[in-house]
Amino acid sequence: MFFLLRTAFWIGLVILLLPIDTGSQDDATAGVSPWQALSAAQSTVSDISSFCTRNPNACETGGQALRTFGAKARESARLVYEYLDEGASPETLDNTLTTGSTGTLTADDLAPQWVGPALPLPAVSPSFEPEAAKVAPEAPVALPQPKPLNRSA
Repeated sequence: MFFLLRTAFWIGLVILLLPIDTGSQDDATAGVSPWQALSAAQSTVSDISSFCTRNPNACETGGQALRTFGAKARESARLVYEYLDEGASPETLDNTLTTGSTGTLTADDLAPQWVGPALPLPAVSPSFEPEAAKVAPEAPVALPQPKPLNRSA
């Protein structure tokens, strides 16, 4: 909820400060300057902050409504948690932690998958050398070196 209030505040501030021409206006209906808007906002905040001193009954009713809303939210969260955790008894949790299984697999699921016949490995002679090892190494090649910069200028 506070996220929505903060978002509304910042969007309103940006819209207020954007230099957008809203069309021709009479002098009697001229726009509000940012300083006038800031002053009005400050007086609104001070008025809201003293609301509970002027209307204690309204504040008490609002507080009770918020407490009821909080209790309902906690109970709803508990019900959702129990629904999502349904069927997880302590024995099931212990079984899951020790075996890594929740016991939901059928016998067909546990059967091993088909594996093809084992193929014989090709015979390799112990004196096998790669072709690259039979070729004589070439003489090292000299790489060109960069020329030094002329800094006599």
